[in-house]
Amino acid sequence: MTAVSLEAPCPRHPENAAEELCIRCGSFACSACIVDRQGDRYCVDCARRLPPLGGSWYSIIAGILSFLSLGCAPLGLVAIVLAGIDLTMISAGRKWGRQGVSLDLLAIGLSLVGILLGALILYRAMNGQIGEV
Repeated sequence: MTAVSLEAPCPRHPENAAEELCIRCGSFACSACIVDRQGDRYCVDCARRLPPLGGSWYSIIAGILSFLSLGCAPLGLVAIVLAGIDLTMISAGRKWGRQGVSLDLLAIGLSLVGILLGALILYRAMNGQIGEV
């Protein structure tokens, strides 16, 4: 948003003077209506229309599944690194977009394969099938 020097009222709170302009639609906004999204400032309506911050839930799911997949250590460790990269980028405030989602989906896939392999190995060990061809 851009600082406003005019005495324009806020459309939502006419008793408050507008302090900034929305960078998306150009409408006036008071301090109660300003929404900060990754360093950009929007009015309430535009902030609702923006897509959710990408990758964060995928990276959390990828991190959890990667720890569960440590039964198949190589896949679990790779998945942990991939999920950690995206979590680090998100916490640093960098816009990561599709690349972050791709890393997260890859980590989730590797984690699921690791969990399945670990379960298969455990099943075979419990049934005495380890070492048999």
